[in-house]
Amino acid sequence: MDSSDAPFFGDSISSLHFCKFCKYLHIFYETLTCDAFPEGIPKELHSGLVFHDKPIPGQKNNIVFTSKYKIME
Repeated sequence: MDSSDAPFFGDSISSLHFCKFCKYLHIFYETLTCDAFPEGIPKELHSGLVFHDKPIPGQKNNIVFTSKYKIME
């Protein structure tokens, strides 16, 4: 794993596009993880390049983005 593939730990939460709206996100000080990625959120997810609507390669469970907000119809 090179540094471009390293899990995400220390950036600002403001850079977490959809992740900040997911009910599975965990924030402990500046460490950001989730139930899907307890070791750290992959760069392609927190950068907004990939929407986590299905499991991605390397994921050890089937947890995907689930909004922590109810959408009114």
